[in-house]
Amino acid sequence: MRVEFAQAAERDLRQIVLIVGTENPGRVVSFALDLRSAARELGDRPEKYPFVAARGRETVRKRSYRNYQFFFRHDSDRVIVLRIVHATNLTEEFSEGSK
Repeated sequence: MRVEFAQAAERDLRQIVLIVGTENPGRVVSFALDLRSAARELGDRPEKYPFVAARGRETVRKRSYRNYQFFFRHDSDRVIVLRIVHATNLTEEFSEGSK
């Protein structure tokens, strides 16, 4: 299944890369590739990840990868990554109690 990034997820990824690049310049490229790879894996079986919220008629699921949470939705032919959030920055927007 095809995996796409919403604009907000692209911004999140750029911000994460900037932070990691500041903290560990030698790891930044491989870490960015790791995050993209983790997102691509969502396309294999998106339904295996837990449901965390409803946004209108859409359901949002979550995948944890290291200290990051990928929030995404999917339909029959694609997965759309909505946000990538560090676990310490989670808000009510996608928390499990916001269904």
